[in-house]
Amino acid sequence: MDTQTKGDLAELRIASAIRRQGHTILVPFTESEQYDLAVDTGDRFIRVQVKYAKLQDNGTVKVSCLGTNSTKTGNNTTFYTEDQIDGIACFCGDLERSFWVPFDDMNRYTFTLSEDGKHQFDAYSIESI
Repeated sequence: MDTQTKGDLAELRIASAIRRQGHTILVPFTESEQYDLAVDTGDRFIRVQVKYAKLQDNGTVKVSCLGTNSTKTGNNTTFYTEDQIDGIACFCGDLERSFWVPFDDMNRYTFTLSEDGKHQFDAYSIESI
């Protein structure tokens, strides 16, 4: 599966999981925003960057905390800020599971989820959004 297809699949699975919780999904009109969708919980809006994540050989799921923008001169890697997103939602196709990583828990480059350890799968379930 190519990168674009993985990203599309992740957005659909994340939006579906959030909608099943009864929240409204908002999509920005432009692709220049750092977030892919926003969630209207009724009390507030949550800006969500969506990622596709792979299961690693050691059983962990690594989530990239970096953005990539394509320009005429190539790709630029950017770091997300608190002013741009509220967190990252990722879909792991290997596990058929979706996760929510709030901005405060993200580090600069990657975030690692695991069955046991510091950042456990269940604690970061998409249902916690």
